[in-house]
Amino acid sequence: MTSWATHKIAFTLSIILSTALISFVPSANAATYDWDFTSTSSGLSASGEFTVNASDDVTSLSGNVGGQAITFYTNPNFPSTATYHGVPNTGGADYIYDDYFNYATNAVSIYGILMSVGSGTNEVFYDLSVDNGPPSSSADLFSITKSGDYVTDEGTLSSNLVATPLPSSWSLMFSSLICLGLFAYRRKKLGQQGSHRQTSKTSD
Repeated sequence: MTSWATHKIAFTLSIILSTALISFVPSANAATYDWDFTSTSSGLSASGEFTVNASDDVTSLSGNVGGQAITFYTNPNFPSTATYHGVPNTGGADYIYDDYFNYATNAVSIYGILMSVGSGTNEVFYDLSVDNGPPSSSADLFSITKSGDYVTDEGTLSSNLVATPLPSSWSLMFSSLICLGLFAYRRKKLGQQGSHRQTSKTSD
């Protein structure tokens, strides 16, 4: 195989590796946080972990409310709001939510983050939001009873950074190093073959 063909293969491999690495790397500015909500009105508590991207959109959330595991509802319209029509066990109410969270201000918005606990006739939906005004950490867990009554558990939201994913630029650097390694290996191999040919020719 010619040196040019080998270099072309190595370059192609580096592109494939770069694409594979980038596909497994989230946005550089996305981060995962531990979160905790403590009600000051009823004693209800909630905690867990969520991932927020560079646009302040909560893309995943896990944890519990009052000891029950959370089901999270993503917002397909972010940064606009989304609507869950006919929320179960609320008498047919709608929830409008945006899944917004800003770590710098530790704040959710008036529309809030939508989640639920339980299942079937025991499923309860909660909206982690502020009552009114700009985004704030003085939040509440808003829910609606089966009879359509509003329940607002006022409290405070806190959060702590857990991890930030590997920046995509690092994956490019790794793939470049792989490419350079392939070039170096091939050059060394060609040099050894050339030396062997030269030795054989001299012996003849």
